[in-house]
Amino acid sequence: MEANYAPEGSALKTAVLIDATSFPVEVSDLIFSILAQYGEIVVKRAFGNWSKPELRPWAERLALYAIVPAQRFDYPQDNSPDVDMAIEALDLLRQKKINAFALATGSGALGRLAIRLRESGATVFGFANAPATNGPFRTACSLFWSVEDLQALKDNNEAPPPEEDLLIQPVWDAKTEAPSDGPASEEGDLGRFKELLRQAVAENEGDDGWALLSSVGSSIKAQWPNFNPTDLGFKGLKNMVEDARDIVRVNTVSPCKVRLLDDFS
Repeated sequence: MEANYAPEGSALKTAVLIDATSFPVEVSDLIFSILAQYGEIVVKRAFGNWSKPELRPWAERLALYAIVPAQRFDYPQDNSPDVDMAIEALDLLRQKKINAFALATGSGALGRLAIRLRESGATVFGFANAPATNGPFRTACSLFWSVEDLQALKDNNEAPPPEEDLLIQPVWDAKTEAPSDGPASEEGDLGRFKELLRQAVAENEGDDGWALLSSVGSSIKAQWPNFNPTDLGFKGLKNMVEDARDIVRVNTVSPCKVRLLDDFS
């Protein structure tokens, strides 16, 4: 089985790397709202030729989220930020201070990078435009959202704004009502998810009985490589786990943790 998302008992420390030349700025807010559920965002870089007027809409986001712009000049036959993003990711990986990477791209050419990062035990969150939604980049990532997924969340106002106080929520009892984003598209897939969820929590629980949601997701992904909550009608892993209130209890205080309901009986 592949390495867990993060060392036991620790939260994810994530580096966000964005190809600003090909990833739409309109859905960039959703990236930070989603990642905030999994741990701390430590590094933020956006790559592009910032002398170009078409990148001006990114200026507001750079200031709002404290993203460091990385200049990428347009060289003949080489105007893609993919290489710079790969170098940055591998440098950060070597420093051993980052254990998760969020790659936002439109080219779909970062599949090999995602594989390399995961081979080293890191979590890889993928956010991609149309060219990457059916390619190797999607399957290589730990969790993946297409631009269409993000746009749907934005249109439905389902993603919370990136305010930290919204992450501090009480533990809800799995025996009571809890928020849900809708049923899975197939009963068979939902049943398979619950079975893997039970196994994953048992494998990753600490001495206190709680397991990091990120580690649980890693174990599920190892057994079900094509698993993607959005394909089953949920906006993310956290919401899908919350819907399984017949078998687990969820503590949504960051970092999110999961515990088997049987442990409370």
